[in-house]
Amino acid sequence: EREADFQIISYDMDLKLGRQMRATVTCVPSDGGLDTYAMTLYRLYQVDSVTDENGDALEYQQDENTLLIYGQEDGIRSFTLKYHGGPTGASCLYNNRYAINLPGWFPYYPVPGWNKIYQNEGEYRYVDNRLKDPARFRIQLHADGKVYSDLKQEGNNLFQGESYGPTLLSGFVGERKLANGTVFIYPYLDAPSIEETKDSEDYVVDKIRQEGNKIQLIIELPGIPVGEPGIYEEDRIIADTTFVLLKAVYEDSGQFDWRKDIVPTTEEDQIEIVKMLYYNFKENEDGEVFYENVKDMYLTHMQEFGYTEDGFEEFIIKNLGQEEWDYLNK
Repeated sequence: EREADFQIISYDMDLKLGRQMRATVTCVPSDGGLDTYAMTLYRLYQVDSVTDENGDALEYQQDENTLLIYGQEDGIRSFTLKYHGGPTGASCLYNNRYAINLPGWFPYYPVPGWNKIYQNEGEYRYVDNRLKDPARFRIQLHADGKVYSDLKQEGNNLFQGESYGPTLLSGFVGERKLANGTVFIYPYLDAPSIEETKDSEDYVVDKIRQEGNKIQLIIELPGIPVGEPGIYEEDRIIADTTFVLLKAVYEDSGQFDWRKDIVPTTEEDQIEIVKMLYYNFKENEDGEVFYENVKDMYLTHMQEFGYTEDGFEEFIIKNLGQEEWDYLNK
């Protein structure tokens, strides 16, 4: 890992979606006089070229998820990357002409610094790779069908605005307004009927109203079984979640973000929270998604008390019983 000694002020992105993504991304750095620019770009995006504002080639090195761009002696005002590729195979993230699932925390565009993609080596739970400071984005997509984003739409699949990391979504995706006016974007193939979750939806809408209708957007991401950081900001929620889970978390903690504690709690309190969330997850998830989300939730709530991943099985058996561990692990 390497801390960034610069930020990106603006991104101008042209994304062509076919069998894979072909991207042209122009970045304006906060400091044009550096010798090198260390960046993170997901390893399955292959860089084809890097040029300065005059079209002159810049040297670069790409290794796995890291990218190192060399500056010019007299400085640069911007640099433009051309690259292609993206998540493939059985990945829960994807970018092609038919469907896109690129959350804002995923480095599908170059992010300052050398950062981890996953929480721990050998594990595939994503970490938050959003920008430390917001940047201006202009994103033009060339894809079949409608693309959704948390950026403001300015034209046909054209999005602009300031962001810590924009989310892009298309494919089997729907949009509707909730009773309070909040926009809800969701993968409709996996969604239960509105009637099935109406009580939970009404509860969430009521809490948003009570807090001044600050949350203007909820994007439910398609399932990410390996675990994801989620985006919980004052005006938006973007996560692999459901109204049922949002209700359960709010009932327990008075907030929608289950990964963040507002007030210190005792070890016993946290154990009770984990048990409550476990049974809520059990009602709505199964298989690998269920297992990984329970493990992620356990670590989030219990690490401060010395609990580790190695102690996950022992914790579940002790606090929930052997039968629940067998169910979780099947």
